[in-house]
Amino acid sequence: MPTRSRSPFKRNAKRKFPIRVRVKTPELGHGLKLDAIHHWLDLELGRDNYAWTSDTQPGHNASAIYLPNTEIAHRLVEKFELELLFIEDMKLY
Repeated sequence: MPTRSRSPFKRNAKRKFPIRVRVKTPELGHGLKLDAIHHWLDLELGRDNYAWTSDTQPGHNASAIYLPNTEIAHRLVEKFELELLFIEDMKLY
């Protein structure tokens, strides 16, 4: 799948993980919730089994979280009450 990403980290995440979860970044950031999210992801998946990148576009501050499956994506959004922008299954492209 061709990618327009300039970031090698983001490009690798897109290749490695089939699911991209795009969540809105709150105006003041995720704060301490970010540490809790990373801790939960580390426990659920292991440190090398997900990726978190900035996914900001004009007018929208967001993060992209690359995951191995949609089940963990839905659990993440629900557990931490993240404002979901979309879940994309990239293996369909």
